[in-house]
Amino acid sequence: MKNRFTAINSDQKIWIPKLNSVLYPDALVISGQPDYYTNRKDIICNPLVVVDVLSPKSQTYDLFEKFGLYQSLPSFMEYIIVSQSNAEVVKWYKVAENTWQKTEYTAISENVDIQSFGSIHPAF
Repeated sequence: MKNRFTAINSDQKIWIPKLNSVLYPDALVISGQPDYYTNRKDIICNPLVVVDVLSPKSQTYDLFEKFGLYQSLPSFMEYIIVSQSNAEVVKWYKVAENTWQKTEYTAISENVDIQSFGSIHPAF
């Protein structure tokens, strides 16, 4: 059976146990059934892919602090960061425990490959 993926917009928050709080992504994708925090339908615990759109104000926070916090989640496999001001996308993909591969896209004609859809939860 194929994995079922669900894309969710910015109305959904992500529970971060390390913070004992939530983060607000611009979009996210889950695989399979959603795992809600204490049955709150607006707080998810199992993001697979997180997408954030950078603004000049949020850039440092999104690139460093948020990414580090997302990495504390076992389900998290891919972080896609989209520039608001130019044609640039940076993607981080988890290739092994504590090992992330960075890919940069700078041409408007490039397609961003979401690797997590083809390799759900490899054994680390």
